[in-house]
Amino acid sequence: MLIIITIFISAFFAQFAQGQLLVTLPKGQILGHELQTFTNRPYYAYQSIPYAAAPLGELRFQAPEEPESWEGVLDAAEDSHMCYQMQYDGPEESEDCLYINVFTPVLNREVEDAKLPVIFWIYGGGLRNGAARFEDYRPDYWMDEDVILVTHNYRVGIFGFLSTGDSIIPGNNGLKDQNLALKWTHENIHLFGGDADRITVHGQSAGAVSASYHLLIKQSAGLFRSVIAESGSPLNMYSFIENPKEYAIQLAQAINPDVSSEANSEEIRDFLVNLDGQTIDNYSRATAIAQPAVVIEPEGPTAVVTKEMYEMLESGEFHQVPVLMGIRSEEALFIAKSENYLIKLGRSYDANEALVVPDIFPHDENIDRAVIGDAVKLVYLNEEEAWAERPGRVVRHFSDQRFARGIIKQGKLISQYAPVYFYQFSYDGDVGGWNVMVEDAETIQHAEELYYVFLNRSLSEIDEGDALTHKRLVRLWSNFVKFQNPTPEPDDLLENIEWPAATPVDYKYLNINNSLSIELNPKDPYFSKWEYVFETYGRRPFSTF
Repeated sequence: MLIIITIFISAFFAQFAQGQLLVTLPKGQILGHELQTFTNRPYYAYQSIPYAAAPLGELRFQAPEEPESWEGVLDAAEDSHMCYQMQYDGPEESEDCLYINVFTPVLNREVEDAKLPVIFWIYGGGLRNGAARFEDYRPDYWMDEDVILVTHNYRVGIFGFLSTGDSIIPGNNGLKDQNLALKWTHENIHLFGGDADRITVHGQSAGAVSASYHLLIKQSAGLFRSVIAESGSPLNMYSFIENPKEYAIQLAQAINPDVSSEANSEEIRDFLVNLDGQTIDNYSRATAIAQPAVVIEPEGPTAVVTKEMYEMLESGEFHQVPVLMGIRSEEALFIAKSENYLIKLGRSYDANEALVVPDIFPHDENIDRAVIGDAVKLVYLNEEEAWAERPGRVVRHFSDQRFARGIIKQGKLISQYAPVYFYQFSYDGDVGGWNVMVEDAETIQHAEELYYVFLNRSLSEIDEGDALTHKRLVRLWSNFVKFQNPTPEPDDLLENIEWPAATPVDYKYLNINNSLSIELNPKDPYFSKWEYVFETYGRRPFSTF
């Protein structure tokens, strides 16, 4: 009899717990599962929730659509497929990939005054790769801060950003996926204990590019109240393509050489839509142009980017919300494969001055790019110096060219209209995973800070300095998510520092190193010299910087 009673009680509590983990969404019911943080705090995970219809067939290369309702209870306990990647091939890839995940520390979802702030996370990957996999973006330390984390898949590479430059394949579908996922979050997060009025869009690298684009996308208005952008901006040139149809034609010709260079947009679309997704993915790296990216679309009902990004930011034509954003101390240190490689790259610059000019640099046709190249050289070197003799300056140029210059400029433009908390991550620890040093260059490369923000192990497994840096970043970021201010009150963990908002004439930033310090004018004198180059030789309107 005792055994029967025990079984009955166990079954009752199991059913009760399962009932608590059941969430009823407008499209159907989902069943989550309970996990524990590294500090043994329970939290609740809901994975692989459809937020859009599978973009198959005629929906390929088009804006996402709402999913169909489902019957029964959807098991939300595992990662979904990832979207097709450009630099990875594996069985996890699929076009049926538009799913969202919610991680929440609370089960009591009915108490309105206890609703928690929300991070809406956008992964990086150069707009070519990336997925919202649990092991890559574990929510543990956000749960400990009473912050709900939402992650989602969005289309990348060809399937996310192919465009014919017109209304046939307008492009920017990755951004449109993000917008629909953000809308889903705003409409449904209360069912998971979240506050729809306290959503922060947070991204790193291309995710930061994307997060900042939502400042410009009119359909994202009112869906979030702040942005965290780690090392990315719409002003970064790698994230934008001026002539997208050239890439589309090259892709079609790589698959079938008989495709004409004069093929119209309908012919390109019809050809690509009638192929299976794996075939298209197989040829994603077979083009002379490296990749598709964000485009300026023609006006239309689903268009999200229709004007030059720089001009919108400068004129204040964006959602004027608080922004926390910044850079690593030497973003492009990853090019330092060897000193010989840097010297070889420097020699190519010395032989052809035009190579150091930004790829997207509108200027008067009567100005030779070599003249602009000479001006760029003076940003980093004296006139008599050679690039090949200063490998560290080659790295600095690449860091600014690909990342820092556009990010710093975005912060300066936004600060005219909204609070901007700018930072530089300079801490050199083991968790960052990069230990290459180049004389006359700084030491922290792109993405190192991400491993502290989304630490995927216990603090007992890392050294004290790394643990302290992780705690500081999570505290600063979670303060911003909760209070729209990273240092709302004195805090011993943060050395009682007060992080001021930047202004165009007083560009203060937080330098995050072994200690925290407030400094002035990130990346000067290089940045101010770059501004001179753009002002002297550039021709408006600017899309990037």
